[in-house]
Amino acid sequence: MASKFVPLSFHGGHLNLGNARAAMAFLNNAISTYDFDFFSINEPYTFDDNITSIPWNYSIASHNRAPKAAIILKSSHNSQIIHTSKEIVVIMARINGISLLLISVYCPPSKNIDYNLNILRTILDKYHDLPTVILGDFNAKSRVWGRRNLDDRGKQTVDLLSSAGVEH
Repeated sequence: MASKFVPLSFHGGHLNLGNARAAMAFLNNAISTYDFDFFSINEPYTFDDNITSIPWNYSIASHNRAPKAAIILKSSHNSQIIHTSKEIVVIMARINGISLLLISVYCPPSKNIDYNLNILRTILDKYHDLPTVILGDFNAKSRVWGRRNLDDRGKQTVDLLSSAGVEH
């Protein structure tokens, strides 16, 4: 599949919060201070299995019980939830006049990565015409993202992204 370049302008980010309440408070302050369009989070702090707080002018897409992945989106951007599971959240958002797919992924180190990669592959195949931003913690090692060594999870992840035509 040939990739196409689409010039985009947005302000987004990603953090693994490690289930820490202080990290969630820091993130909320950063989102408000730096006016992010969206932010992907993994392992958010939860209370009674729910994400506790986000800035008032943002919405959140996540699984409704004990989420491990979520996307926080500025409320002024139109969006549609495409997929939610505990470890993968996908939304279609319209940011600055461009529709794009935002994907937040968390692959726990203790679980086989195949299941999440298969879901990701299905989504990428179905929405291949949309500009896509994939953010997450795959708990995988690869030179592509600056690790000196490669592990099997890293190879599987890079192979999937390459076969889907994702630029990295």
